[in-house]
Amino acid sequence: MADENELAEWPVEQIPDGDDLLMGVHRRWFKADRSIQPGAFRNHNGGMSTDWSRYSAPEQTRQRRRTPLDNAVIRMNVGDVRAIPGQSVQHTPDWETMNRAHSDVVGEKDEQVRILLRRAAEVALPLPR
Repeated sequence: MADENELAEWPVEQIPDGDDLLMGVHRRWFKADRSIQPGAFRNHNGGMSTDWSRYSAPEQTRQRRRTPLDNAVIRMNVGDVRAIPGQSVQHTPDWETMNRAHSDVVGEKDEQVRILLRRAAEVALPLPR
């Protein structure tokens, strides 16, 4: 278990455009053809929750989900996400869950933004069969 001094070493960092974000996507957001529905890209509590690939691997991101085996993991390039009008990427370590990788994609997720996020996404870890 980490002590308070270790937690103090988790500064909020600037995420480089060349890095990736990882995000768990529940099976309900996949169509029969395995494509992702745009509705998967939405805000919760002010932002769309993701993990920075510097501090997380796809399987770690999957294991953070409530029901890991019901989730795939997608990957999105940070620069591609920032290029979407109205979207920004912020490193937001989550002290409560001990997730240093936690990051938010902030900005309104209207239909057009959701479609652009879907285009930026690729499956890093498919749904388990």
